[in-house]
Amino acid sequence: MAKQKNKTNNYQALTLIIGPWKKYIPDYRRKILISEVLNQLVYHENLKIKGYLITKRRVCLILDIEKEHLNHLLKVLYKKVEESAREYIHQSLHPCRLGLWEERPEEEEYESQRLKVFKRCAFTNFFLIDLLLGKKVELGYYNPHVARLKDMVRNYPYCSAGDYRGEMGPVVVAV
Repeated sequence: MAKQKNKTNNYQALTLIIGPWKKYIPDYRRKILISEVLNQLVYHENLKIKGYLITKRRVCLILDIEKEHLNHLLKVLYKKVEESAREYIHQSLHPCRLGLWEERPEEEEYESQRLKVFKRCAFTNFFLIDLLLGKKVELGYYNPHVARLKDMVRNYPYCSAGDYRGEMGPVVVAV
């Protein structure tokens, strides 16, 4: 009899540092834009989000996805965020004048004006991962870092572990 794979620990945790385009979109609008794109991926790409945190500078994601599918999904995420950001920026500013897009005349037009969307980093804060997954973090002693994290995720408006008091959060999460 073959062993069943433990699905409760099958997740990919990653941090996406928001690129320089963040300067041209207000914080509240940027968080909404990223939330909308994540929801599109949930409904149209079958993305299963186990936990998330969208801050001013980064997006922390915990995804229920096989490692071999992660790169494809991230390409789709980057493309959709880029399209939404480009649309918003074009409505409010002229991005080429601001130096937001790189100029590479040898490549086709779309690639020459590629928006620097995210920089991917490892997500290694295991306390935060547990909190975003809705798990309790009990250390047996007081840790101010963990106390601050607990308070943040409980009260942060763009977080999977936030206290929405019966309301839906901004991003659909697989429970």
